[in-house]
Amino acid sequence: MFPEIPEFHVGGTWYNDSMTTKGHTMKDGTYLKLNDTFILSHAKTGYWVAIGETTLDDTLDGQYVGVWTNPETDEVFCDRSVWVADLDTAGKLAIQFVQKAIWDCANETEIWTYTLV
Repeated sequence: MFPEIPEFHVGGTWYNDSMTTKGHTMKDGTYLKLNDTFILSHAKTGYWVAIGETTLDDTLDGQYVGVWTNPETDEVFCDRSVWVADLDTAGKLAIQFVQKAIWDCANETEIWTYTLV
């Protein structure tokens, strides 16, 4: 009944139109939406925590969205995200929102939430 969303393969990951903006594929990272443009964040400290699934179309100006590919399953996630300064708060928030991992900006890697309990 609904048209299929076209999928395409980029750098080992499958994407569909929900992960593109203005014809460009969204790579893993956290983006700030300003004036309908997604700008990659270059935070060097703190942690990005996802607080709920979203789509690029549902992201409002001034909001952050994280695009993350689970390295264990190759599943791509698109989540509304917030920046948190300390690991303890980031971990508690991630567990509250039932997240698999948080992003450690300083070390440029995910931290699995099961390691934080």
